[in-house]
Amino acid sequence: MELNISNSSLNITDDISSSIISTLEQKIKFYILVILQGPSFFCTLFMLRHFQWRHLQTQIYGFLLIVNALILGVELPITLYFLYEGSIYFENRCSAWITLNYSLFQLSIFLMTWISIQRYLFIYHEQFILRHMILLHYGPVIFLYLYCPLLYVGIVVLYKCKPIYDVKLYICGGPCYSLELGLGLFDWVGNGISMELTTLIVNVIVTIRHFIQRY
Repeated sequence: MELNISNSSLNITDDISSSIISTLEQKIKFYILVILQGPSFFCTLFMLRHFQWRHLQTQIYGFLLIVNALILGVELPITLYFLYEGSIYFENRCSAWITLNYSLFQLSIFLMTWISIQRYLFIYHEQFILRHMILLHYGPVIFLYLYCPLLYVGIVVLYKCKPIYDVKLYICGGPCYSLELGLGLFDWVGNGISMELTTLIVNVIVTIRHFIQRY
């Protein structure tokens, strides 16, 4: 009996300690992000205000800056609210938060990948990309700007799976489709890992070609 009481006391103590650590961690993240958000947001707006949109080779960076401004100005305040309060409070907010979060961050990843590909094309195939400017320059950006929000509205909001949200977790613990093999793998591998690998491979190719040409 004494052993059971002792074990229960230890479990309660561990739970309290974990709760304190979790709360402290959230507060630290909150204040770090609050300190950095303002300068980051205003620097991003300043760069957009003075961005040279006429330069075709650098336009893609402007599109990425727009996404970063949306992350800082729209998504990050929701994250800060969650970190400060420790909860989003209402489950009906979860799907919208996840959709916004996934759409913006995935769009940022896609644009980073396309920046690498387009840089390669401008360096080694400039005339080709200039001849197919709509297809290879504006087309992919328009597609990505539409694809990401439409995809996550479809698989987070409209897809018929039973969400199990926890309002005390970041993005409520995630969407229910991520627990399914097909859609989960498609998003993780197709939209995530493959983009990061493509970015890495293209940058390695550019570096190797530059090294070979120089030496």
